[in-house]
Amino acid sequence: MTRIRERLVVAIQKLKHGAQLDAMRPELVFRRIGEQQFGDLGQLVILLHCHTSGPCHTVVAMSSPGSERIDVDALFLANAAESQSGLLYVLGGAWTRCWPPEGHGYPYERGIPIVIVIRIPWGETNVQHTFGVEVYDDDHQPVIAPAKGEFRVGRPPDLTDGASQVLAITITPAVKLGRTGLYHIAVSVDDLELKAIEFEAIDRPGIRASGRER
Repeated sequence: MTRIRERLVVAIQKLKHGAQLDAMRPELVFRRIGEQQFGDLGQLVILLHCHTSGPCHTVVAMSSPGSERIDVDALFLANAAESQSGLLYVLGGAWTRCWPPEGHGYPYERGIPIVIVIRIPWGETNVQHTFGVEVYDDDHQPVIAPAKGEFRVGRPPDLTDGASQVLAITITPAVKLGRTGLYHIAVSVDDLELKAIEFEAIDRPGIRASGRER
């Protein structure tokens, strides 16, 4: 038991080291900042528990062997996206840079289609879950009000026992981009952030924000 405890202490220190900057997001209730598998013992999970107007605290949890959790399989941006009958229809997917229309500058507002694919394991079906989407700038300032929703995935009668399922979600918030630079999109499920991506707002293709050519 002493050896196991020593391994846990070392793992906690490794996972916490290099993840300290995650405390920059105090508006989140929980955020997963690391995990490590311990063979038959299960999985050690490190969470950052933050209060809106207070300090952040590290929470350690050990999941049981073989346990599964909801995860985000995919998160990307598109020119247009729609989900119908469980399938995704995407036009111009996976872009990472955008710019104002010809003759316009910053700030400007545009719709940004966001595509989310959530994987729901067998044990999380027939359960009500919540999800949230945040868009914020490189100073961690939100540029839209957080988008929130709920979902509940059932089990089709012909589904193989233990099989997982996916849920495709598309939203197109109107985002006001105040300046060039990096912007971030984060997706959470049940108040736990699971995936985040970034995109860059630029002046024009082939021109850096400073005005110099590439």
